[in-house]
Amino acid sequence: MKIKIGYVLMFILIVLSGCDRKDEMKSKTDIEKLKKPEQTYLTENQIQAYVDKEINLAIDLGNENVIQEAASVIALSRTGISSILNENYADAIENINRAIAKAELIIRTDHPAKLISEVNIEVLDRVENAENARQIIQDVDSLMELGELQRAKNLMTKLTSELRITRESISISSYLQTLRNADKLLKEKQYEQALLDLNSLLSSVTAARSITPLPLIISQKMVLEMGKLLSEEHPDKESILTLLNNAEYQIRFSEMLGYGKAENEYQEIFNAMDEIKTELSGDKTSNVNNLVVSVEENLEQLQSDISVYKNVNTF
Repeated sequence: MKIKIGYVLMFILIVLSGCDRKDEMKSKTDIEKLKKPEQTYLTENQIQAYVDKEINLAIDLGNENVIQEAASVIALSRTGISSILNENYADAIENINRAIAKAELIIRTDHPAKLISEVNIEVLDRVENAENARQIIQDVDSLMELGELQRAKNLMTKLTSELRITRESISISSYLQTLRNADKLLKEKQYEQALLDLNSLLSSVTAARSITPLPLIISQKMVLEMGKLLSEEHPDKESILTLLNNAEYQIRFSEMLGYGKAENEYQEIFNAMDEIKTELSGDKTSNVNNLVVSVEENLEQLQSDISVYKNVNTF
């Protein structure tokens, strides 16, 4: 899938800026310990089905017909621009009028001020597991020490396991007004000004991007399954522990890849998981359910904090 250069550079700078010597030493300790559990509870198909479901929920945009119409308004605007450049002014007026009609139709619907006009979904899973990531990080360290910054930068782009959603949106009311002005200018044969207005119109399309680590999505499924097992009359401790170990691995994998701003975002989750292990090793498990709920809530909050939409330049 196409990767925007600006985003990659930004990602590199963020990762590098967070790697002071203290954090690096702590990371290496954690990295060396991190290994995928041999025992699993969920099948690959179950995990994939959950990830697919979460993707569908993440891109639930409401009225798809309105979104398609908004995309059509932009497409017609672009066609109008091409017609002007080809000096086919009759076609330009026709396309702009079709865009105006669609925009007016949208205006009559219940729509937000910023209307989504296009969605781009990318699943970037470039690193299979912690062992592979560990080797990449070690190779990057070696290249940095040798001063091979470009090679290190390129290699670091492999430290990616995420769902990336980019939404383009327009302010339909101001967009419609500019279309009407352009139509008036075209009919007055002020073609250059109409072209300038339409080009500025396209530049008003804004984009926002959300990034969700795939390991966190996978860990959520495992924590939910733990809750289901705990609701049974005789919970299977061994299965719960297997799920817990696998969920912890996925969350630590996400931290290892640099998702999140600080280690304390993860620490509450790890503390609760340690308490669950202690509870499961004893006879009393009355507090396990509360601890699992705590993990689920903190995990949801962590994912929400990381996945917040941020404006980007896609043009």
